[in-house]
Amino acid sequence: MDEFSYLDQLANSAIEVERNFTNALIGSKDGAISQARSSRIAIGQMTGVSDTGFLTALRLRNDELLGICDSMISQSLSQASKISNQDVTMEANDIALHHRSFVYERLVSDGGRKVAQLQLDMKRIAIIARSMRDDNDWDTSASLLRSRESVEKRKQLSTDANGKSQLTERFTKLLMRGLGVLCLADAVMAMSPTDSFEVVSFEGEVLTTIERGEYESVRDSLFHPQCRRYLRPLNK
Repeated sequence: MDEFSYLDQLANSAIEVERNFTNALIGSKDGAISQARSSRIAIGQMTGVSDTGFLTALRLRNDELLGICDSMISQSLSQASKISNQDVTMEANDIALHHRSFVYERLVSDGGRKVAQLQLDMKRIAIIARSMRDDNDWDTSASLLRSRESVEKRKQLSTDANGKSQLTERFTKLLMRGLGVLCLADAVMAMSPTDSFEVVSFEGEVLTTIERGEYESVRDSLFHPQCRRYLRPLNK
């Protein structure tokens, strides 16, 4: 149903932000190394130059992801209001903001870890380059080229809630989509005066019914980040 397409659209927007962030980090790293290879800066200045680019990219990424989080909860609250035929309550809004805070903190932490690893990589490159230059009587350009190759190139990985590594794009998409799905379900539950609810697929099929008292026990299994279902009050 088109009214739920925002979940995937915003999640995909977050993926694009992560791709741009990765490219910006690589550009900052390569740019600093290139300046040192051409002797525009000393090897010891590389980390400072790259840090400026890393931190700027991180700030822009975080700002853009926060904006997407805000859009996600705003649209979920609006959709929940239509489904429940109720105005958005303060309780529902507070729940949505709590979800946003949790997701955004995880995204910020993940980006910070990536920057910290690249900062460490740059320090290693500088140390190895100096050693190669001094031990082998190589010029700065050759030393930097070889030292850069010696530092491992990593896939963009993130750590999920269970401590397992997964590709960053999948991690971010699931976090962002999960934010929208949970905000939608929790807001319907918070705003609806009824105690009985239908679980409905995005295609309009009623999958099951649940009571308010059992919601917490089935919430995570029914409304996980990849699901295509929502909660609808059952008017008896």
